[in-house]
Amino acid sequence: MNLKRPIKKATTTLKRNANVITFEKENNSYTYEATSSLLDKDEDILKDLIHDIISKFQKGKLMISYAKIKFLNRIAPSGNNLENLTPGKTYTIYADDDPSNWQFYLTPDSPSVIPLFTFIYQDTENFWETLYDHFYETLTYNEKCDYLIYQIAFTDPRLSIFESICTIIDDSSPDALESINKKANNLYSTLFDDFFEAIDPAVKEAQKIIPELDVEDSVEPDDIFISIDGSEATEESIADWAETLSDSERFNKLLLFQKAYNTLFDAVEEAGSTIYEPYQKDIDAWEKEIEDYYEAYYGKFRNA
Repeated sequence: MNLKRPIKKATTTLKRNANVITFEKENNSYTYEATSSLLDKDEDILKDLIHDIISKFQKGKLMISYAKIKFLNRIAPSGNNLENLTPGKTYTIYADDDPSNWQFYLTPDSPSVIPLFTFIYQDTENFWETLYDHFYETLTYNEKCDYLIYQIAFTDPRLSIFESICTIIDDSSPDALESINKKANNLYSTLFDDFFEAIDPAVKEAQKIIPELDVEDSVEPDDIFISIDGSEATEESIADWAETLSDSERFNKLLLFQKAYNTLFDAVEEAGSTIYEPYQKDIDAWEKEIEDYYEAYYGKFRNA
């Protein structure tokens, strides 16, 4: 499954009376630099403006570094790519924030790598799981919340429940297949209604835990998606929802969210499979007839 929305570097330039200030987000810290001298009054104004813009960048974004996410996702159970370590020797694990690079390093060979954790290696059965636990406890409360959001959003909220019937509808568009096309379109409507009827009990159970959770149809005819507070349950939407919670309840609520979300996701997959069962013979027959039609159609050109 594809990784989602890696945290990106943000760079913005502000102008005021020909003075230019650039501020950058790098490794979750912000800096700014003026290209010419500023009056105290102007600098105060620009500081306030920068603070406001930073707040906008932060809203709905995860503030845990991608390097830390990689450590948490890959260090256990076997240390990922770290090999030939000497028991009793002290090491430091490094990683970078590049979401496409899942390697760990034991030396800071590049300026882009970040030191994550220093440890004494022991050749024991559960060493890497124990190291994971120790590293996890170094996270701040907000980082633990952000990591939970990342884990939840890693499961794509969009599912192509109706892909099979939509493929038949698309493939039966020629006039010679009009009869199949009409039947498939009617079945699509039936499957649509059957799905939302089948999933309704699971949605109600999820909403007992997180009232804002739901399952909705998409503008794409193939897809449905799990939603939070009316928006597709992407990383950003979950983070926005979490921002509405108090600091004291956020982590525990996210744990409940994760449980409810995963249970609802499983129910969606199951319902998306079972709704086809009464019609599978018809679907198989249509697919065979469509296959035969295109085989005969293109065969004329091959034999010409």
